[in-house]
Amino acid sequence: MSAIETLYNIHITGVKTDLKQYSIDNRDIVSFTFVEDIFSMLSMAKFQFIDRKGVQQALGIRGKELVNILYGPDPAGNDPTKQKALTFMNYDMTFKSELQTTGSGVNQLTMNMVDPLFIPMHFQKYSKSWKEEIGTNIIKDVCKNMIGSGKSEMEFNMFEECKESFDFLMSYWSPAEAIKWLLRRMTGSETGAPGYLFFYNTGGDKGGYNLISLSNLLNKSPDPKKYFFTSTNPEDYYDENRILAHKVWPPSNQALSKLPGSIKASPDFMTKDMRENICFDSHQNEQYKSMFHGSDPIYAPVNSSNTKVDCASGDYSSLYTQYGSDWIKTYMKQMQLDLYVKGHAKRYAGMLIDVDWYGVKEGSSNENYTGRYLVKSITHQFCPSRQPQYRQLLVCVKTAFKDTVTGGALK
Repeated sequence: MSAIETLYNIHITGVKTDLKQYSIDNRDIVSFTFVEDIFSMLSMAKFQFIDRKGVQQALGIRGKELVNILYGPDPAGNDPTKQKALTFMNYDMTFKSELQTTGSGVNQLTMNMVDPLFIPMHFQKYSKSWKEEIGTNIIKDVCKNMIGSGKSEMEFNMFEECKESFDFLMSYWSPAEAIKWLLRRMTGSETGAPGYLFFYNTGGDKGGYNLISLSNLLNKSPDPKKYFFTSTNPEDYYDENRILAHKVWPPSNQALSKLPGSIKASPDFMTKDMRENICFDSHQNEQYKSMFHGSDPIYAPVNSSNTKVDCASGDYSSLYTQYGSDWIKTYMKQMQLDLYVKGHAKRYAGMLIDVDWYGVKEGSSNENYTGRYLVKSITHQFCPSRQPQYRQLLVCVKTAFKDTVTGGALK
């Protein structure tokens, strides 16, 4: 099977001159990196290029310029995956002048970029109130009328309605503050579990925003093709799911040491087995261990028939939901794995993948690490001077290892 190369091109749109946009020659690109993360509302990027043609002067680059990247497989090829288009805003910039051997000087520009919605989401403040309104509807209203243009609804790749209604006062808050406040107090209408996320990813045909609970995210369908390290088939060498490099995050004796209801599991490299440390401070916290045991739910749902949240009184169900939301997000970060793979436009933060982990003996697999992982974040790296030019760093999380007493959704 021949290698499937990713095509990409980048152009900058100016805001202070009549020249609308300028395409950057791929030979002048040092690197282009952007990150999408399920625990981050917006994506961010970094762009480094050699300014051989005076782009800085031509566009009057000073800030707030839009940088557009189009990437994906060749449309004329056999890969059905559609190309993706993303736009970032130049938030901060540095210059570096170098004197070449020819005696002429060149400038290297480094742009630190954010999502174009970064400023309206974090720096504009509003005051508004809602009466007995569903939490997810409040977030949609904030997205439409405070972050967006107010003319159309924000498109969501994945959307899950919550079951709580709120008497909510947004008192001169930024949209990001209001969304974070609501996320900690919402539970899924289907699962009843806390742990809501609001994030941007490149999933779907165009990419978009997502409002979904972790428990619902873990029940999505995984990538149908397994990820592997080695194969007896020579043609698999060019497969986009072949793992080029990896890193298992080292064990930490401090991990979750003060998180009630936690189970710390990490490999002991001296004895080649797993060590566990269970921390239960009370009987109430013990119910959270269901996340990692057998076929039980991710975590216990909020057992309350009252789904209306009184923001002022801090009722028990609301406090319970806040605790559960913080707990699960912290717990999910303790077992992390870095995978470097050849870049492909099909991948996005929040997807599930199956990894076939190699064993010590040839032809065997490590049953402890083999299994399903949730892709927490993806760092997309475009570097023309390196092969492959497009590479992705997948940061994966797992709820449990197979040879431990713990289990759960991703065992």
